[in-house]
Amino acid sequence: MVLLLLVIFAPSIASHQPLRSWVLKKAFPGVRGTITCSSASFGWFSPIVIEGLAIRPPEAADEVRPVIAIQKIAGNRPLWEMLFNKSEPGDFTIEKPVLDVVMTDTGSNLKDVFTPRAEQTQSQRDALKRLTTGIHIDGAELSVTGPRIPR
Repeated sequence: MVLLLLVIFAPSIASHQPLRSWVLKKAFPGVRGTITCSSASFGWFSPIVIEGLAIRPPEAADEVRPVIAIQKIAGNRPLWEMLFNKSEPGDFTIEKPVLDVVMTDTGSNLKDVFTPRAEQTQSQRDALKRLTTGIHIDGAELSVTGPRIPR
């Protein structure tokens, strides 16, 4: 009985901290930075909604400007469908994403938050090859700065 209740309420429980951070880290395995969000809605019979998503370099404080900030991510399929068909999670709308790229002489801040392809496991690369999803982006902003690039 307890196990059944745990399964039923697991998405609601995972919507709250600290489990929410763990779920986000599992959902975005190629991110090695810190992933946080202001709220998340996971439900067996409702689409996933994540608000206030921020991706920062590892060990960065919350005050550090995120490399990626997204106002809202909303899916169109309920959680149970996504879990039974991981290669086709449905379509997603990404509202007001902001990408803040800082160039250096050795690369950019993107290398701090994303696992380079050379370091990805074969199973991670294979999973991305099988992934079928639609993404609608609304109101994107890109900022690129560096030693020879003014903001």
